[in-house]
Amino acid sequence: MTRDELIGRQLARLRGTMSQKELAERMRDLGWKWSQSTVWSIEKGERPLRLAEAQDLLPIFDLVSIHELIGPSWDRNLAELIQRVVNTRESALRAIHAYNHARLDLAIAADEERIQDEPSAHLRNLADVVGIGPIELAEYYERWATNPSEGDVPKTRETAKAVWDGEEDDSFMSLFFSTSGYRGDRG
Repeated sequence: MTRDELIGRQLARLRGTMSQKELAERMRDLGWKWSQSTVWSIEKGERPLRLAEAQDLLPIFDLVSIHELIGPSWDRNLAELIQRVVNTRESALRAIHAYNHARLDLAIAADEERIQDEPSAHLRNLADVVGIGPIELAEYYERWATNPSEGDVPKTRETAKAVWDGEEDDSFMSLFFSTSGYRGDRG
């Protein structure tokens, strides 16, 4: 669904029992060349609602802020945010792949160093570096990010579906916080 379609739905909801014709007349009174078909086109998402028009709609619907009309979530393009998450996840997977290759290179170099007569002092703590694989790294992050004393229980994909379907009285923000452990104070 496009941004214009979402705004159109919101306008139709706000209009309530007021007819499209009545809304067009009220906008004409404010100097706009609106007709019933203008309202219809905006509500169907076929015509964008201009900012100046949106500002003039506020008193008609007894609204204070433009965000009440277009909604705060319309400030961001949901598709762009989804793509950013997907791209970042792909970057993380590439980073994990590079991490494993770096660990392998280190392991090979360490084995070559170890068979020399006088190995360097760097080998002492090498097991701690080579031995932390991506799964242990993720588990380490989860232990670091979550606070068990608060009773955090990671949620599942089934929970995400239940949030989407409205079966669970929750939000995607609370789903994010419960699955990531992010508290805002740990960077």
